[in-house]
Amino acid sequence: MPTLDQAKKIALFVTALLLVAIGLWRTSGNDATSEVENGADTESDSFVTQAHFIEFNHNGRPEFDLKSKEAKQFSQYDRIIFTDPELVMRDEKGTPWRLTAESGRYNTATQTMELRHAVKVSGGAQTANALSMTTRSLTVNKPAKYLTSEDRVTFTTANAQLEGVGMQAWIDEKRILLNASVEGIYQPPTRPNNIDLSVDSP
Repeated sequence: MPTLDQAKKIALFVTALLLVAIGLWRTSGNDATSEVENGADTESDSFVTQAHFIEFNHNGRPEFDLKSKEAKQFSQYDRIIFTDPELVMRDEKGTPWRLTAESGRYNTATQTMELRHAVKVSGGAQTANALSMTTRSLTVNKPAKYLTSEDRVTFTTANAQLEGVGMQAWIDEKRILLNASVEGIYQPPTRPNNIDLSVDSP
């Protein structure tokens, strides 16, 4: 029968072992999650090439359309890793917004997509008011149709270019907010020349 002091020492020893084990487990889990988020070649639950996913709204119309060269699902981490994703989102009026990137990470728990490297967004109908945006990274909140970026972003239209650092965009509201270092160039549309250059014959 151990004495009280011996029991205390044993309890402290067991507690220390548990703390070490928990620390190792957390470190291991974080490393694995980091590898998955960085697109490392870890074992996935499922693997699809030339993936194509379509999500319909309550009216039966396509609302989200996602294509990808490759898609790897990691259920343990609530992650799907995409290669060359192309996401088409439609606003409440059905106008398509096309988002492309070299890589994407979708969190199935929060329904957010993180796009990385050569991100491009093309929005609006194919008119003079069509808008395109480029940046290094972009986070897409799918249920809210809300886009955010902490990197430098560049917006381009037929007559203007606008740059800034950090951005928020609401697809349904067609509203964009640039956070800092905003610079822009605007070129008024050209007007037809009204000068008559014809020459009358004598």
